[in-house]
Amino acid sequence: MWTYIRQIPDLKIFIMLFIVLGILGIYSFVKKNESTFYMIGYILTAFYCVFLIGIYFSPTVIRKSIDSISPWLTLQTIPFKTLKNLGFISIAGHIVLTMPIPILIYIILRASVKKISIISILAGIFIEPIQLLINLITGFPNYVIDIDDFMLQIAGILVGLFIITLAEKYHILNWLKE
Repeated sequence: MWTYIRQIPDLKIFIMLFIVLGILGIYSFVKKNESTFYMIGYILTAFYCVFLIGIYFSPTVIRKSIDSISPWLTLQTIPFKTLKNLGFISIAGHIVLTMPIPILIYIILRASVKKISIISILAGIFIEPIQLLINLITGFPNYVIDIDDFMLQIAGILVGLFIITLAEKYHILNWLKE
């Protein structure tokens, strides 16, 4: 992980984003007289968002050649083509990376599972297209847009939604809605 952090091109931008989100959270905490748990959830959400931006949207050099290749060549649309070549850690990593999305949205918004499902799945759906858009805008392939990654990200979101559904069913987090 520390190797990855050193590879982030502008770590200062991510630190500033985290600070801004943290200040907004503190302001919300003070103004709305929220619980300490809510504040911790907000800070964790801010950190998680910055972390996801770093993971999914920091440029990764696919080819160091000066020759430009079409961003469309980095598009992999055949399901399960690369999935069979991934190791367990990579597959689990994709799932674990997106699993907290619905859980943190649940803590912050205190909305119904239906609303959280819609927001979470939309967030998961937009990760790969945003990477493609960055490739198209820059004209340089920074990411491989992979349908298998998309399926694993949605699987992680569904696991998170399942956890929320269980928490709702067994009234584990009812005190959050107070």
